[in-house]
Amino acid sequence: MKKFYVFLAVLFMMNGAMPQGSFPALSIKILSQSKHPASGFIENAQDGRHNQGMKTSRLNSEMNVGNIQQCQTHLPQDLIQLFDSVYDWQWDTLTTGWIISNKVTNIVYDGKHNMTSYIEQFWNGSAWVNSGKDTLTYDASNNETSYLYQMWNGAGWVNYSKSTYTYDVNNNETGNLSQTWSGSDWVNYSKYTYTYDAKNNRTSRTRQIWDGSSWVNSSNYVNTYDANDNMTNSLYSSWNGSDWVYTFQYTYSYDAKNNQTGYLYQSWNGSSWENSVQATNTYDANNNLTKELIQTWNGIIWENAGQISLTYDANNNQTSELFQNWDGSNWVNVWQYTSTYDVNNFEQSYTYKDWNAAGTKIESGDSSYSFYHTVLGINDVVAQHGNLTVYPNPASAQITIETSAITSQGQLSISNLNGQQLITRRITQPRTQVDISGLPGGLYFVSLTTDSSMARVKFIKQ
Repeated sequence: MKKFYVFLAVLFMMNGAMPQGSFPALSIKILSQSKHPASGFIENAQDGRHNQGMKTSRLNSEMNVGNIQQCQTHLPQDLIQLFDSVYDWQWDTLTTGWIISNKVTNIVYDGKHNMTSYIEQFWNGSAWVNSGKDTLTYDASNNETSYLYQMWNGAGWVNYSKSTYTYDVNNNETGNLSQTWSGSDWVNYSKYTYTYDAKNNRTSRTRQIWDGSSWVNSSNYVNTYDANDNMTNSLYSSWNGSDWVYTFQYTYSYDAKNNQTGYLYQSWNGSSWENSVQATNTYDANNNLTKELIQTWNGIIWENAGQISLTYDANNNQTSELFQNWDGSNWVNVWQYTSTYDVNNFEQSYTYKDWNAAGTKIESGDSSYSFYHTVLGINDVVAQHGNLTVYPNPASAQITIETSAITSQGQLSISNLNGQQLITRRITQPRTQVDISGLPGGLYFVSLTTDSSMARVKFIKQ
Protein backbone atom coordinates (compact mmCIF):
# COMPACT_ATOMS: atom_id res chain seq x y z
CA MET A 1 0.00 0.00 0.00
CA LYS A 2 3.02 2.31 -0.07
CA LYS A 3 1.90 4.15 -3.21
CA PHE A 4 -1.48 4.88 -1.69
CA TYR A 5 0.14 6.31 1.43
CA VAL A 6 2.40 8.50 -0.71
CA PHE A 7 -0.62 9.66 -2.69
CA LEU A 8 -2.53 10.62 0.45
CA ALA A 9 0.54 12.23 1.98
CA VAL A 10 0.90 14.52 -1.05
CA LEU A 11 -2.76 15.48 -0.86
CA PHE A 12 -2.59 16.29 2.83
CA MET A 13 0.65 18.22 2.62
CA MET A 14 -0.94 20.31 -0.12
CA ASN A 15 -3.60 21.18 2.42
CA GLY A 16 -1.06 21.87 5.14
CA ALA A 17 -2.32 19.00 7.29
CA MET A 18 0.46 16.43 7.38
CA PRO A 19 2.01 16.43 10.86
CA GLN A 20 4.72 13.98 11.71
CA GLY A 21 3.35 10.62 12.64
CA SER A 22 -0.07 11.11 11.07
CA PHE A 23 0.49 8.49 8.37
CA PRO A 24 1.85 4.97 8.34
CA ALA A 25 5.62 4.90 8.45
CA LEU A 26 7.75 2.39 6.57
CA SER A 27 9.72 -0.19 8.53
CA ILE A 28 11.88 -3.20 7.82
CA LYS A 29 10.00 -5.15 10.44
CA ILE A 30 8.86 -7.53 7.75
CA LEU A 31 6.87 -10.20 9.48
CA SER A 32 3.44 -8.34 10.17
CA GLN A 33 -1.03 -7.90 10.38
CA SER A 34 -3.28 -7.13 7.48
CA LYS A 35 -5.12 -8.96 4.80
CA HIS A 36 -3.27 -7.01 2.12
CA PRO A 37 0.24 -8.01 1.06
CA ALA A 38 3.15 -5.61 0.96
CA SER A 39 6.59 -5.46 -0.56
CA GLY A 40 9.74 -7.26 0.54
CA PHE A 41 10.41 -5.36 3.70
CA ILE A 42 6.80 -5.09 4.79
CA GLU A 43 5.35 -1.75 5.70
CA ASN A 44 4.65 -1.36 9.37
CA ALA A 45 1.66 0.98 9.34
CA GLN A 46 2.66 2.19 12.77
CA ASP A 47 0.36 5.11 13.39
CA GLY A 48 -2.41 3.55 11.35
CA ARG A 49 -2.42 0.32 13.33
CA HIS A 50 -2.06 2.17 16.63
CA ASN A 51 -5.10 4.28 15.88
CA GLN A 52 -7.21 1.41 14.56
CA GLY A 53 -6.39 -0.93 17.42
CA MET A 54 -4.26 -3.56 15.68
CA LYS A 55 -1.84 -5.24 18.05
CA THR A 56 0.73 -6.52 15.58
CA SER A 57 2.52 -5.00 12.61
CA ARG A 58 2.01 -5.90 9.00
CA LEU A 59 3.74 -9.21 8.17
CA ASN A 60 3.44 -10.29 11.82
CA SER A 61 -0.14 -11.05 10.95
CA GLU A 62 0.64 -12.49 7.59
CA MET A 63 3.02 -14.86 9.35
CA ASN A 64 0.93 -15.22 12.53
CA VAL A 65 3.20 -13.22 14.81
CA GLY A 66 1.35 -12.38 18.01
CA ASN A 67 -1.99 -13.83 18.94
CA ILE A 68 -2.52 -16.86 16.74
CA GLN A 69 -6.26 -16.25 16.61
CA GLN A 70 -5.71 -13.05 14.59
CA CYS A 71 -6.07 -14.85 11.28
CA GLN A 72 -8.31 -14.02 8.34
CA THR A 73 -11.91 -14.67 9.26
CA HIS A 74 -12.53 -17.01 6.35
CA LEU A 75 -9.79 -19.37 7.52
CA PRO A 76 -10.50 -22.43 9.70
CA GLN A 77 -10.09 -21.20 13.26
CA ASP A 78 -8.01 -24.19 14.30
CA LEU A 79 -5.72 -24.30 11.25
CA ILE A 80 -2.59 -22.17 11.50
CA GLN A 81 -0.06 -21.24 8.84
CA LEU A 82 3.51 -21.66 10.11
CA PHE A 83 6.11 -20.15 7.82
CA ASP A 84 9.35 -21.92 6.96
CA SER A 85 10.81 -19.18 4.72
CA VAL A 86 9.70 -16.23 2.58
CA TYR A 87 11.49 -15.11 -0.60
CA ASP A 88 11.28 -11.68 -2.25
CA TRP A 89 12.08 -10.65 -5.83
CA GLN A 90 12.57 -7.19 -7.33
CA TRP A 91 11.68 -6.14 -10.88
CA ASP A 92 14.75 -5.42 -13.00
CA THR A 93 13.97 -2.79 -15.65
CA LEU A 94 17.14 -3.63 -17.62
CA THR A 95 16.35 -7.30 -18.08
CA THR A 96 12.59 -6.73 -17.68
CA GLY A 97 12.46 -9.69 -15.36
CA TRP A 98 12.46 -10.72 -11.69
CA ILE A 99 15.69 -10.96 -9.70
CA ILE A 100 15.99 -12.45 -6.22
CA SER A 101 16.50 -9.79 -3.53
CA ASN A 102 15.61 -10.79 0.05
CA LYS A 103 14.47 -13.70 2.14
CA VAL A 104 13.26 -14.46 5.65
CA THR A 105 14.64 -17.66 7.14
CA ASN A 106 15.37 -19.41 10.45
CA ILE A 107 11.79 -18.80 11.54
CA VAL A 108 11.16 -20.16 15.06
CA TYR A 109 7.83 -20.69 16.87
CA ASP A 110 7.05 -21.48 20.49
CA GLY A 111 4.74 -24.25 21.70
CA LYS A 112 1.70 -22.00 21.17
CA HIS A 113 2.69 -21.26 17.56
CA ASN A 114 3.75 -17.68 18.29
CA MET A 115 6.65 -16.61 16.10
CA THR A 116 9.60 -15.94 18.42
CA SER A 117 12.43 -15.13 16.00
CA TYR A 118 13.48 -14.93 12.36
CA ILE A 119 16.41 -13.70 10.29
CA GLU A 120 16.33 -11.36 7.29
CA GLN A 121 18.92 -11.77 4.53
CA PHE A 122 19.62 -10.09 1.19
CA TRP A 123 21.18 -11.50 -1.98
CA ASN A 124 24.43 -9.72 -2.91
CA GLY A 125 24.69 -11.36 -6.33
CA SER A 126 26.51 -14.48 -5.25
CA ALA A 127 25.51 -15.31 -1.67
CA TRP A 128 22.96 -14.63 1.06
CA VAL A 129 24.12 -12.01 3.56
CA ASN A 130 22.59 -11.43 6.99
CA SER A 131 20.68 -8.18 7.34
CA GLY A 132 18.41 -8.19 10.39
CA LYS A 133 17.30 -10.43 13.22
CA ASP A 134 13.91 -10.12 14.92
CA THR A 135 13.11 -11.57 18.36
CA LEU A 136 9.67 -11.51 19.98
CA THR A 137 8.25 -12.52 23.37
CA TYR A 138 4.68 -13.14 24.54
CA ASP A 139 2.63 -13.33 27.71
CA ALA A 140 0.36 -16.20 28.81
CA SER A 141 -2.45 -14.79 26.65
CA ASN A 142 -0.26 -14.80 23.50
CA ASN A 143 0.00 -11.01 23.46
CA GLU A 144 3.30 -9.76 22.04
CA THR A 145 5.17 -8.20 24.97
CA SER A 146 8.46 -7.25 23.32
CA TYR A 147 10.04 -6.94 19.90
CA LEU A 148 13.82 -6.67 19.43
CA TYR A 149 15.44 -5.77 16.10
CA GLN A 150 19.16 -6.36 15.58
CA MET A 151 21.36 -5.59 12.57
CA TRP A 152 24.29 -7.59 11.18
CA ASN A 153 27.63 -5.72 11.32
CA GLY A 154 29.58 -8.32 9.38
CA ALA A 155 30.67 -10.30 12.40
CA GLY A 156 27.70 -10.46 14.74
CA TRP A 157 24.27 -9.16 15.66
CA VAL A 158 24.13 -5.62 17.08
CA ASN A 159 21.15 -4.11 18.88
CA TYR A 160 19.24 -1.51 16.89
CA SER A 161 15.74 -0.95 18.31
CA LYS A 162 13.17 -2.55 20.56
CA SER A 163 9.54 -2.10 21.57
CA THR A 164 7.79 -3.16 24.77
CA TYR A 165 4.00 -3.64 24.97
CA THR A 166 1.55 -3.70 27.90
CA TYR A 167 -2.08 -4.89 28.03
CA ASP A 168 -5.15 -4.68 30.26
CA VAL A 169 -7.18 -7.61 31.59
CA ASN A 170 -9.13 -7.69 28.31
CA ASN A 171 -5.91 -8.05 26.30
CA ASN A 172 -6.21 -4.54 24.89
CA GLU A 173 -2.84 -2.92 24.27
CA THR A 174 -2.48 -0.07 26.78
CA GLY A 175 1.08 1.04 26.06
CA ASN A 176 3.96 0.77 23.63
CA LEU A 177 7.47 1.96 24.45
CA SER A 178 10.01 2.27 21.59
CA GLN A 179 13.73 2.55 22.27
CA THR A 180 16.92 2.73 20.21
CA TRP A 181 20.37 1.35 21.00
CA SER A 182 23.06 3.96 21.71
CA GLY A 183 25.94 1.51 21.52
CA SER A 184 25.97 0.87 25.24
CA ASP A 185 22.42 1.36 26.50
CA TRP A 186 18.77 1.59 25.45
CA VAL A 187 17.54 5.16 24.90
CA ASN A 188 13.88 6.14 24.96
CA TYR A 189 12.45 7.28 21.62
CA SER A 190 8.63 7.29 21.62
CA LYS A 191 5.72 6.10 23.75
CA TYR A 192 2.09 5.37 22.93
CA THR A 193 -0.75 5.21 25.48
CA TYR A 194 -4.23 3.85 24.64
CA THR A 195 -7.65 3.93 26.29
CA TYR A 196 -10.80 1.89 25.57
CA ASP A 197 -14.51 1.98 26.24
CA ALA A 198 -16.59 -0.74 27.90
CA LYS A 199 -16.85 -2.58 24.56
CA ASN A 200 -13.06 -2.58 24.12
CA ASN A 201 -13.17 -0.03 21.30
CA ARG A 202 -10.05 2.11 21.31
CA THR A 203 -11.13 5.61 22.29
CA SER A 204 -7.78 7.40 22.32
CA ARG A 205 -4.15 7.11 21.36
CA THR A 206 -1.54 9.53 22.68
CA ARG A 207 2.00 9.68 21.31
CA GLN A 208 4.90 11.17 23.24
CA ILE A 209 8.53 11.76 22.28
CA TRP A 210 11.56 11.55 24.57
CA ASP A 211 13.49 14.85 24.58
CA GLY A 212 16.46 13.47 26.49
CA SER A 213 15.14 14.06 29.97
CA SER A 214 11.34 13.76 29.89
CA TRP A 215 8.37 12.73 27.79
CA VAL A 216 6.87 15.47 25.59
CA ASN A 217 3.40 15.25 24.05
CA SER A 218 3.37 14.87 20.28
CA SER A 219 0.00 13.78 18.88
CA ASN A 220 -3.36 12.49 20.00
CA TYR A 221 -6.26 10.62 18.41
CA VAL A 222 -9.78 10.55 19.91
CA ASN A 223 -12.19 8.04 18.38
CA THR A 224 -15.98 7.75 18.65
CA TYR A 225 -18.22 4.81 17.68
CA ASP A 226 -21.84 4.07 16.85
CA ALA A 227 -24.10 1.49 18.50
CA ASN A 228 -22.64 -1.21 16.22
CA ASP A 229 -19.08 -0.37 17.32
CA ASN A 230 -18.22 1.18 13.97
CA MET A 231 -15.77 4.05 14.25
CA THR A 232 -17.63 7.18 13.17
CA ASN A 233 -15.03 9.85 13.84
CA SER A 234 -11.30 10.03 14.47
CA LEU A 235 -10.00 13.42 15.60
CA TYR A 236 -6.27 14.11 15.40
CA SER A 237 -4.64 16.82 17.50
CA SER A 238 -1.03 17.94 17.79
CA TRP A 239 0.77 19.45 20.80
CA ASN A 240 1.79 23.10 20.46
CA GLY A 241 3.88 23.14 23.62
CA SER A 242 1.09 24.01 26.03
CA ASP A 243 -2.16 22.58 24.63
CA TRP A 244 -3.70 20.16 22.13
CA VAL A 245 -4.58 21.81 18.81
CA TYR A 246 -6.92 20.33 16.17
CA THR A 247 -5.11 19.22 13.03
CA PHE A 248 -7.43 16.98 11.00
CA GLN A 249 -10.31 14.56 11.37
CA TYR A 250 -11.88 11.58 9.61
CA THR A 251 -15.65 11.04 9.57
CA TYR A 252 -16.85 7.58 8.51
CA SER A 253 -20.20 6.32 7.21
CA TYR A 254 -21.62 2.77 7.03
CA ASP A 255 -24.43 0.83 5.41
CA ALA A 256 -26.95 -1.49 7.09
CA LYS A 257 -24.41 -4.34 6.89
CA ASN A 258 -21.79 -2.25 8.71
CA ASN A 259 -19.67 -1.91 5.59
CA GLN A 260 -17.80 1.38 5.56
CA THR A 261 -19.35 3.27 2.67
CA GLY A 262 -16.91 6.15 2.78
CA TYR A 263 -14.99 8.71 4.77
CA LEU A 264 -14.50 12.46 4.79
CA TYR A 265 -11.09 13.94 5.61
CA GLN A 266 -11.09 17.54 6.83
CA SER A 267 -8.29 19.82 8.02
CA TRP A 268 -8.52 22.51 10.71
CA ASN A 269 -7.75 26.04 9.53
CA GLY A 270 -7.63 27.53 13.01
CA SER A 271 -11.32 28.33 13.31
CA SER A 272 -13.29 25.77 11.27
CA TRP A 273 -13.05 22.48 9.40
CA GLU A 274 -12.22 22.56 5.68
CA ASN A 275 -12.95 19.72 3.26
CA SER A 276 -9.90 18.02 1.82
CA VAL A 277 -10.45 14.40 0.71
CA GLN A 278 -13.42 12.06 0.53
CA ALA A 279 -13.74 8.39 -0.39
CA THR A 280 -16.77 6.42 -1.57
CA ASN A 281 -16.74 2.61 -1.27
CA THR A 282 -18.76 -0.07 -3.06
CA TYR A 283 -19.14 -3.75 -2.16
CA ASP A 284 -20.19 -6.99 -3.81
CA ALA A 285 -22.92 -9.37 -2.59
CA ASN A 286 -20.40 -11.00 -0.23
CA ASN A 287 -19.59 -7.63 1.40
CA ASN A 288 -16.14 -7.53 -0.19
CA LEU A 289 -14.85 -4.04 -0.96
CA THR A 290 -14.65 -3.81 -4.77
CA LYS A 291 -14.04 -0.11 -5.41
CA GLU A 292 -12.85 2.94 -3.50
CA LEU A 293 -13.21 6.27 -5.27
CA ILE A 294 -11.00 9.04 -3.86
CA GLN A 295 -11.81 12.68 -4.55
CA THR A 296 -10.27 16.00 -3.51
CA TRP A 297 -12.01 19.29 -2.75
CA ASN A 298 -11.02 22.20 -5.00
CA GLY A 299 -12.87 24.76 -2.90
CA ILE A 300 -16.11 24.44 -4.86
CA ILE A 301 -16.69 20.83 -5.94
CA TRP A 302 -15.22 17.36 -5.47
CA GLU A 303 -12.84 16.22 -8.22
CA ASN A 304 -11.63 12.72 -8.99
CA ALA A 305 -8.12 11.99 -7.72
CA GLY A 306 -7.66 8.24 -7.49
CA GLN A 307 -9.44 4.92 -7.27
CA ILE A 308 -8.70 1.43 -5.95
CA SER A 309 -10.30 -1.60 -7.64
CA LEU A 310 -10.24 -5.01 -5.92
CA THR A 311 -11.11 -8.54 -7.09
CA TYR A 312 -11.73 -11.78 -5.19
CA ASP A 313 -11.87 -15.50 -5.89
CA ALA A 314 -14.78 -17.87 -5.14
CA ASN A 315 -13.58 -18.15 -1.51
CA ASN A 316 -13.58 -14.35 -1.03
CA ASN A 317 -9.79 -14.15 -1.00
CA GLN A 318 -8.55 -10.86 -2.40
CA THR A 319 -6.71 -11.65 -5.65
CA SER A 320 -5.87 -8.18 -6.92
CA GLU A 321 -5.76 -4.53 -5.91
CA LEU A 322 -5.23 -1.85 -8.57
CA PHE A 323 -4.63 1.82 -7.79
CA GLN A 324 -5.17 4.42 -10.53
CA ASN A 325 -4.78 8.21 -10.71
CA TRP A 326 -7.17 10.51 -12.55
CA ASP A 327 -5.33 12.60 -15.16
CA GLY A 328 -8.30 14.84 -15.92
CA SER A 329 -9.88 12.59 -18.52
CA ASN A 330 -8.71 9.01 -17.94
CA TRP A 331 -7.73 6.59 -15.18
CA VAL A 332 -3.98 5.90 -15.28
CA ASN A 333 -2.43 2.81 -13.70
CA VAL A 334 -0.10 3.53 -10.75
CA TRP A 335 0.41 0.24 -8.90
CA GLN A 336 -1.13 -3.19 -8.53
CA TYR A 337 -0.99 -6.15 -6.12
CA THR A 338 -1.96 -9.67 -7.12
CA SER A 339 -2.12 -12.63 -4.71
CA THR A 340 -2.46 -16.42 -4.92
CA TYR A 341 -3.80 -18.82 -2.28
CA ASP A 342 -3.63 -22.52 -1.42
CA VAL A 343 -6.54 -24.93 -0.91
CA ASN A 344 -6.84 -23.79 2.72
CA ASN A 345 -7.11 -20.12 1.66
CA PHE A 346 -3.69 -19.18 3.00
CA GLU A 347 -1.85 -16.62 0.88
CA GLN A 348 1.06 -18.27 -0.95
CA SER A 349 2.43 -15.45 -3.05
CA TYR A 350 1.91 -11.87 -4.14
CA THR A 351 3.25 -9.60 -6.87
CA TYR A 352 3.56 -5.81 -6.76
CA LYS A 353 3.89 -3.73 -9.95
CA ASP A 354 4.65 -0.02 -10.20
CA TRP A 355 3.91 1.84 -13.45
CA ASN A 356 5.61 4.92 -14.87
CA ALA A 357 3.92 8.32 -14.71
CA ALA A 358 2.07 7.70 -17.97
CA GLY A 359 0.79 4.36 -16.76
CA THR A 360 2.11 2.60 -19.87
CA LYS A 361 5.16 0.73 -18.60
CA ILE A 362 6.10 -1.19 -15.45
CA GLU A 363 9.19 0.50 -14.02
CA SER A 364 9.55 -1.32 -10.69
CA GLY A 365 8.00 -3.99 -8.56
CA ASP A 366 8.54 -6.82 -6.15
CA SER A 367 7.09 -10.24 -5.47
CA SER A 368 7.13 -12.72 -2.63
CA TYR A 369 6.59 -16.48 -2.24
CA SER A 370 6.04 -18.16 1.12
CA PHE A 371 7.01 -21.69 2.11
CA TYR A 372 5.03 -22.96 5.08
CA HIS A 373 3.21 -25.84 6.70
CA THR A 374 -0.07 -25.97 8.60
CA VAL A 375 -0.92 -27.25 12.07
CA LEU A 376 -3.97 -27.34 14.30
CA GLY A 377 -4.16 -24.45 16.70
CA ILE A 378 -4.92 -26.79 19.59
CA ASN A 379 -2.45 -29.64 19.79
CA ASP A 380 -4.99 -32.34 20.65
CA VAL A 381 -4.56 -35.86 19.31
CA VAL A 382 -8.35 -36.28 19.66
CA ALA A 383 -11.02 -34.19 17.91
CA GLN A 384 -14.25 -34.25 19.86
CA HIS A 385 -17.66 -32.61 19.71
CA GLY A 386 -20.53 -33.81 21.83
CA ASN A 387 -20.99 -37.54 21.18
CA LEU A 388 -18.54 -37.62 18.25
CA THR A 389 -14.82 -38.38 18.68
CA VAL A 390 -12.18 -38.76 15.96
CA TYR A 391 -8.60 -39.93 16.44
CA PRO A 392 -5.70 -39.81 15.79
CA ASN A 393 -5.56 -36.16 14.79
CA PRO A 394 -3.62 -35.43 12.63
CA ALA A 395 -3.82 -38.75 10.76
CA SER A 396 -2.15 -40.12 7.65
CA ALA A 397 -3.84 -43.42 6.71
CA GLN A 398 -6.80 -44.22 8.97
CA ILE A 399 -9.04 -42.53 11.52
CA THR A 400 -11.21 -44.07 14.21
CA ILE A 401 -14.64 -42.57 14.79
CA GLU A 402 -16.44 -43.20 18.06
CA THR A 403 -19.96 -42.13 19.02
CA SER A 404 -22.51 -42.91 21.71
CA ALA A 405 -25.34 -41.43 19.65
CA ILE A 406 -25.97 -44.51 17.52
CA THR A 407 -29.21 -46.32 18.40
CA SER A 408 -29.97 -47.82 14.99
CA GLN A 409 -27.98 -46.22 12.21
CA GLY A 410 -26.41 -42.90 11.31
CA GLN A 411 -25.08 -41.12 8.20
CA LEU A 412 -21.34 -40.42 8.29
CA SER A 413 -19.63 -38.07 5.84
CA ILE A 414 -16.15 -36.62 5.37
CA SER A 415 -16.01 -33.34 3.45
CA ASN A 416 -13.37 -30.79 2.45
CA LEU A 417 -13.32 -27.03 3.06
CA ASN A 418 -15.51 -26.43 0.02
CA GLY A 419 -18.26 -28.66 1.46
CA GLN A 420 -17.68 -31.44 -1.07
CA GLN A 421 -18.48 -34.84 0.45
CA LEU A 422 -15.59 -37.20 -0.32
CA ILE A 423 -16.51 -40.19 1.83
CA THR A 424 -20.03 -41.22 2.95
CA ARG A 425 -21.33 -44.33 4.65
CA ARG A 426 -23.97 -45.67 6.97
CA ILE A 427 -22.75 -46.73 10.39
CA THR A 428 -24.47 -48.94 12.93
CA GLN A 429 -21.69 -49.47 15.46
CA PRO A 430 -20.38 -47.07 18.12
CA ARG A 431 -16.85 -47.46 16.74
CA THR A 432 -15.88 -47.23 13.05
CA GLN A 433 -12.55 -47.10 11.24
CA VAL A 434 -12.25 -45.20 7.98
CA ASP A 435 -9.45 -45.38 5.42
CA ILE A 436 -8.34 -41.83 4.49
CA SER A 437 -5.10 -42.72 2.71
CA GLY A 438 -6.57 -41.59 -0.62
CA LEU A 439 -7.33 -38.06 0.57
CA PRO A 440 -4.91 -35.21 -0.20
CA GLY A 441 -3.28 -33.54 2.78
CA GLY A 442 -5.35 -30.78 4.38
CA LEU A 443 -8.22 -29.97 6.72
CA TYR A 444 -11.41 -32.08 6.65
CA PHE A 445 -14.71 -32.31 8.50
CA VAL A 446 -16.31 -35.47 9.87
CA SER A 447 -20.09 -35.15 10.20
CA LEU A 448 -22.47 -37.61 11.82
CA THR A 449 -26.23 -37.28 11.45
CA THR A 450 -28.74 -39.43 13.34
CA ASP A 451 -32.49 -39.23 13.84
CA SER A 452 -32.03 -37.06 16.91
CA SER A 453 -28.69 -35.25 16.61
CA MET A 454 -25.90 -33.98 14.38
CA ALA A 455 -22.22 -33.39 15.25
CA ARG A 456 -19.16 -32.29 13.29
CA VAL A 457 -15.44 -32.21 14.08
CA LYS A 458 -12.31 -31.19 12.18
CA PHE A 459 -9.24 -33.31 11.55
CA ILE A 460 -5.99 -32.93 9.61
CA LYS A 461 -4.90 -35.38 6.92
CA GLN A 462 -1.09 -35.37 6.79
